[in-house]
Amino acid sequence: RIRHADVLALTHARCPDPGIAWLSSQLLLHAGVPHIDPTLGRGLPIGNLTSQFWANVILDPVDQRVHRGLGIGPYQRYMDDILVLGPTKGHLWSVARAIEAMVTEDLGLALKHTVTQVAPVTDGIPWLGFRVFPGTVRIQAEGRRRFGRKIAASMARAASGDEAEAVEAGRAASLCAHLDAGDCRALRRAIVAEA
Repeated sequence: RIRHADVLALTHARCPDPGIAWLSSQLLLHAGVPHIDPTLGRGLPIGNLTSQFWANVILDPVDQRVHRGLGIGPYQRYMDDILVLGPTKGHLWSVARAIEAMVTEDLGLALKHTVTQVAPVTDGIPWLGFRVFPGTVRIQAEGRRRFGRKIAASMARAASGDEAEAVEAGRAASLCAHLDAGDCRALRRAIVAEA
């Protein structure tokens, strides 16, 4: 878990506005990060837009060093999910070690070894709840189950009346739109039909 002092220093380095510094300190002070004692001054609030902002601020130096220093091929990052494509497993493991060294030395953080993977793209790349294959994108199994539960609950709430139906129509549209990122039209229709 990142130290609040490091978050504030990195934020101030990129956004030296005193108002942003004050707001950032207040948001971190009252973050309420699960499973972390608030007196430790660690962790980021999750689930609001500040977590996306801070992920970009905190990891931008890593992005810059990866692009300039490692000379790797395609590199993509969303929040704390990093994707690197390369010619061999050995090359990719060396890139993973270099990124881990940067994150550890510069930020005092660690990579999650349980989710660090090196595999051929033909196995599919897990990315933001989907598995990306050459030529197609599929939602992962847990995402399918979660979508099924959420759409069934939404449809059950919608059945309680016209006002609830109007509210739930927007929620169901949002759920279905998320699946548009993948090749999931048939799956979406099947799940909605079952619910």
